Amino acid sequence: MHAKPKRKPRIASITLSWNAKNDLRELLNCVKKQSLKPDEVIVVDNASSDGTEEMIKKEFPFVRFIQLNKNYGYAAGYNKAFSSVSENIDYVAALDQDVLVGKDHIKRVAEKFEKEPPSTIIIAGDIEEPLIKSLALKEGYTRDFHGSCFAYRNKHREQMRFCEEFFGYNNEADLSSRLLNRGFRILFYPEWKVFHKKNTTRVTPFTTYYMTRNSIWHYWRNGKPLDAVLGSFIMALVFYSKASRNRTLPSYFKGLFDAIRGLPFCIRTREPSKYVSYKDIHDLQFIMKKIRLK
Repeated sequence: MHAKPKRKPRIASITLSWNAKNDLRELLNCVKKQSLKPDEVIVVDNASSDGTEEMIKKEFPFVRFIQLNKNYGYAAGYNKAFSSVSENIDYVAALDQDVLVGKDHIKRVAEKFEKEPPSTIIIAGDIEEPLIKSLALKEGYTRDFHGSCFAYRNKHREQMRFCEEFFGYNNEADLSSRLLNRGFRILFYPEWKVFHKKNTTRVTPFTTYYMTRNSIWHYWRNGKPLDAVLGSFIMALVFYSKASRNRTLPSYFKGLFDAIRGLPFCIRTREPSKYVSYKDIHDLQFIMKKIRLK
């Protein structure tokens, strides 16, 4: 008897957009040229006012465009995108509106998923930016993923839910710890890359507020008692240092105040994880040197 031919995996591409019509046009042109065509291309839009809807309907009729009635932010916006994917899709590649990808982007992640065990729920890609080279790390299982480039198994779509109270920033770390707690794995695949046209390291009042608040919330929601206390304290120091250097202290203190106001929410929704440790904070050694110098 002949072996039954393996079914071609069904792939979807999803993007969350907000007032970035020209960037989105460049991305969709990349998606259009993929060597393995996605079965669904979905753009969920956070109530843009720059003509995004008209541009997509005119230039990219193959895109399923979903217009939201307001700006729901990154977390809730992506949750709506996750829910919009058809159930018969196998893998979903999520792409930021301001990235560029090569013609084999979809093909590579589909092939990688086919070789991975079912417990691998997310494949995380590498990011290149104008002033920052790629991470140059080896392939392997990791504790986090970057929202600019990731893909997931659609059969676990119910597990793919960002905490909507976060709005934006640290959603990925928060979700990752919960997925790992449930026995899933996240694979870092450095050969699967995107080019991010804008630097994500720029410090603004907006990023200062959300990074301060959400970093603290992440440790309170997901760290064991010692890690929750020390992790949140260290992150408060880290962002105080960054805010003072970038003149965004008012946003820092607002983020700190709102983090404390959200403590009951964090306690109510806690899922302590062995994968969240204050020792993993990248800035910890820098802070300890500063303390010793004083």
